[in-house]
Amino acid sequence: MIVMSGLMHGGLKWQGSQREVGRLLWRSRQRPRLLLRKKLQVNSLKEKLASWNEIKEWAENKTTENFKRSAKLGIEYSKTLKEREKVYHSRNDHILILKYGFPPKKHEKSGKLCADVNDENDTKIPIELFTPNKFPYLIEPNIYHYLLWFRKQFKDIPQETLNQKILQYVLNEHKKTNNLPSFSLQHLDIVWFENPLHLRSYPGISHLHVFWRDTRGHSHSSGVL
Repeated sequence: MIVMSGLMHGGLKWQGSQREVGRLLWRSRQRPRLLLRKKLQVNSLKEKLASWNEIKEWAENKTTENFKRSAKLGIEYSKTLKEREKVYHSRNDHILILKYGFPPKKHEKSGKLCADVNDENDTKIPIELFTPNKFPYLIEPNIYHYLLWFRKQFKDIPQETLNQKILQYVLNEHKKTNNLPSFSLQHLDIVWFENPLHLRSYPGISHLHVFWRDTRGHSHSSGVL
């Protein structure tokens, strides 16, 4: 004997036996759980730490869009950028004022802070800055992520000169950070790249992403890229 029942679900009226109705109810309860499970799986993938080999591969293949920040850090980064836009005329002005040390002045149109860039200030302030990335990508522990800021275009620097600059910055920073008075570059793996224009948060100021790790304790060294 089949008992016909009506069930309102999602704005639709279902007709069927009690068993069919029960099956629909069960599915309706399970769907949110499945969606939640899939969401957690996606989040788990997003939070995956990039290995050294992946960093090297993405840099070589110019697929740097694969780099991600943690969900929490990504939200903080977006919030920080919005806060800076309220104070500074441009993102570049924020870097020039707070990181480089250019004196600030009020922009004549926006009324926000902008860097007072003139010949006198330009000669007093360094061209390059090598700093830790405050909002690093998701990478495995014991891998360093720094930024090399440059107030000129990298294309204007001979490749060999740029390579030597990076090697020297990394060596000096590694020695200082780890209190190593004597240390050799042969113990370091180093990778660096410049993001394509559409991935740069600060397109007006050239900057490189620089990664390195101490190879002592690693079975294979991938050298300098």
